[in-house]
Order: sequence, then structure tokens, then C-alpha cells
Amino acid sequence: MKKAKYVAGRTDWDRRICRVMAPGARYFHLDEVLREPFYRIKWEPRQNGVPIFFTTSSPVLYKGFETIIDTARILIENQFKFTWLVAGLKEEDALVRLIRRSRGVDSLEALNIRLMGALSADELAKNLLEANVYVQVSHIENSPNSLCEAMIAGTPVIASFAGGTASLMQDRVTGTLVQDGDPYALAGGMVEMIKYPENYIRMAGAACRVAQERHDVRTVVDQLLAAYSDIIRDHAAQKGGHQKDSPLSFSIPLSF
Repeated sequence: MKKAKYVAGRTDWDRRICRVMAPGARYFHLDEVLREPFYRIKWEPRQNGVPIFFTTSSPVLYKGFETIIDTARILIENQFKFTWLVAGLKEEDALVRLIRRSRGVDSLEALNIRLMGALSADELAKNLLEANVYVQVSHIENSPNSLCEAMIAGTPVIASFAGGTASLMQDRVTGTLVQDGDPYALAGGMVEMIKYPENYIRMAGAACRVAQERHDVRTVVDQLLAAYSDIIRDHAAQKGGHQKDSPLSFSIPLSF
């Protein structure tokens, strides 16, 4: 990145990282287009039944599966009924086996956790509609697609305060941010969302409006074309100033 002349990003976190990893680069803010199914759905509150929490994850340590286990235990100790669906993980994953062993978990079913494995975009969208709350537990993020997908769907969101999440979602305005890795704060926030749904339905509506504007296809395309136009003009001006001609270098948005 130190050789990059131009960097595209989306959050305060990646802009600040750019300042030290590519100190000579020009930074462009570029939002992203989401997958098509998430533009077509609109979440409606669930009136009855056991609360459903939904998380999209993957078998890597920084996604915070151990936080899910710790939080589920706290909820059960407080006699709170729930089902926690986790997409992107399955029982056979080495990470799942490792964390279960380290946490002394014999049965995920006993913790009301169900691993769903890899899901298509349509399947993820369906689960967002059926959930009461989308829960993000990652320790490292920039602009997580799963969070953006939940926001544009209008599903209430609670997320760990990590990386660029605070640039996407404003605490107590468009969702709830909790300290990363704190299962007590996360469990308390999840209980609040179920016990006081009117506040979180209101925030989810605000989040949907923010996400619709941020991920508008035409707006994102215009941002990208404007950035390329600026880069081309900048490069042409450098050549006209008799600076050494060199290939354009451009870094894609920072993300995990």
C-alpha cells in the first residue's frame, strides 16, 4: 500500500489506516453495491414465538464465534428464551471444534445455537426477514457486508464496536453498538431489543433509510466514475508537469 497513489475506502477506520499505510496516497470515499436480493426485501416485526437472533459468520477467529457461545450462556442463565441461527459455520469446521473444546461445550443445541452452514444470498435475505434481531460479533471489521445487508433490509441490528462499524451505524440512532468481546453487554442489548421493541423498530427504519441512500446503485456508480475521472486528470497533470511517467496504482477498498 505504501506505493499506492490512490486508495478507495468507506469508513473512518480505513481512511485513518490509509494515513499511515499509504501516507502519500489520495483517498476517495466509495460506497458499495450490495447483492440484489437485499434491495427487494423489507423486514416486518415478528409478533409471536421465541425470539430469533441471526448472525452471518465464517470459520475464522476474528468473527467472534466464542462471543456467541459466551453470550448464549448468559442468556440461558437469565432464563431468556431464544434461538440463535448462525450462517457460514457448520459443526465440522475446525474453528467450531476448537472453540467448543476451549469453552467446554458438549452441545450447541443446549445453548440454543444452530449452525446453518453456507447460505445463498436469497437464503440470507429470507433469514433476515424471519429474525427479530441481526447480531454482529466480529472483533475485526471494516464495512461488513452482512451489517449493511441487515440495515437495508430494515432488520434491527446490534453490533460489536469494531473497525468501521461506527461509520455505518450510529449507536442508539440506527442500531446498537456494544463493546467488542463483551458478552454481558451484548446479552443485555439483545434482551433490551426484545423487551422494548418499539425503540428498535424505529431505529431499524432509520437504518433502512440510511442504507438505501448509501448503497444506491446509481450513486455508487457515479462515485466510482468521478474517482476514476479525478485520477486520470491528476495523472495527466503530472505528465504535463514533466514528472516521471509511471503506471497508475489504485488500491481497492479495505475490507475483510
